[in-house]
Amino acid sequence: MLVHAQKPANIYGTVTDSTGKPIDGVNVQVLKKQGTVLTNENGFFSINVYSDTACQVAFSYVGGMQRIVDVRALRSGEKFKLEVKMSFG
Repeated sequence: MLVHAQKPANIYGTVTDSTGKPIDGVNVQVLKKQGTVLTNENGFFSINVYSDTACQVAFSYVGGMQRIVDVRALRSGEKFKLEVKMSFG
């Protein structure tokens, strides 16, 4: 019997402020799951998630600002793009 390992799905995208400027250093975490990454100087992030399960992705930044985004269940190997805007103030 041949069993194929299921590939993780991938959520990627950018985090910007209300003017469209990329935000470096935003913490990106899949809640109740594995993994945390930080956005780079271009606001880009990429994080693998278990497929076939809906999840919530939390974006948090210095000063306690947080945004939570619901993501539908993704198929094995699927890539899902998120563009997130965070407002200061």
